Amino acid sequence: MSNVRIVGVMACGKNGVVGNNGAIPWNYPDEFQHFKGTIGNHPIVLGRKSFDLLPKSISEDRINIVFSRQKKLDTHGGIVVSSLEEFYALDILKNTDKIFMIGGAQLANFFLEKNLITEFILTKFDRAYAGDAVLNIKTFNSWKSKVIKKTPDYTIYKLTSE
Repeated sequence: MSNVRIVGVMACGKNGVVGNNGAIPWNYPDEFQHFKGTIGNHPIVLGRKSFDLLPKSISEDRINIVFSRQKKLDTHGGIVVSSLEEFYALDILKNTDKIFMIGGAQLANFFLEKNLITEFILTKFDRAYAGDAVLNIKTFNSWKSKVIKKTPDYTIYKLTSE
């Protein structure tokens, strides 16, 4: 296994919802700018559905690693993997110290269940949203939490499992 550190970065409603019908159910430009600043130009790992929604301003000029069962997926130069074995066999993991896992809920919950993420930057909106993609926020109940930013609409936390 690689020594690369995988950091989760996501936003959710106070009920854990991260998406609804293949879309993000909110629009907070300041929070999105924080997200972009956090991931910088580091490689990102995400699920296929999240990749389909990804704005070009995020996907371009970085390595995109997309988890998908569709091997012939057009990722505009990104890398498609269908298992953890394929993921950990990637050469890019030998050349970087940090990768950001940016979603969606299914991949985030999987990475958390497998203890692959020990740090998570989580924006939690102060209201609940209707949705069909849910991050299991109970996972973080035993994690250490530090507030990075608080606004009237949301709070950004740095969560660590260590």
